[in-house]
Amino acid sequence: MNRGNNAYQYDYNATQEEYIIPEEKIEEKRIILTELRRKKEDKKTKRNIIVGITILVMMGLTVAFRYASVTQINYENHKLEQEYQQKTAVVQNLQVDIESNMNIAEIAEIAETKLGMHKPFSYQIKYIDVETPDQTEYKNTEFTKEENNDDIPFVKRLFKDIKQFFGVI
Repeated sequence: MNRGNNAYQYDYNATQEEYIIPEEKIEEKRIILTELRRKKEDKKTKRNIIVGITILVMMGLTVAFRYASVTQINYENHKLEQEYQQKTAVVQNLQVDIESNMNIAEIAEIAETKLGMHKPFSYQIKYIDVETPDQTEYKNTEFTKEENNDDIPFVKRLFKDIKQFFGVI
């Protein structure tokens, strides 16, 4: 029995000069070592599980963040599309207004009231004859008969071409 002392009770055999460790003490030591090994392995397993769960949570948060980013971009895109459609509608309305304001009667009224313009009286209208005569002129033009090169012998044609080349005609 152990009385406040944690040391093993060794039996000393004086004849053999060695310490003899009782079998139950050896068995107890094996149980303690096995238990310590198991606790160490349990700690390792728990640490691996915690690391794995942490990685999974981080991956989940990353995916959630990406989905949130995509949702925000889609929301902004939808908002910009609505704004574009509104501006397109305003442009179309303005084009319709411009086309409707192009009424000839309204233009004439504005010209008479604001600009002081009026239609010309009959004595103010002059008619001009704009018939154009044929103005084609022939100056220093000489019409000659072209010679057919097939009728001229080869040597004469060659001398004629050489004279034309040197400018001696």
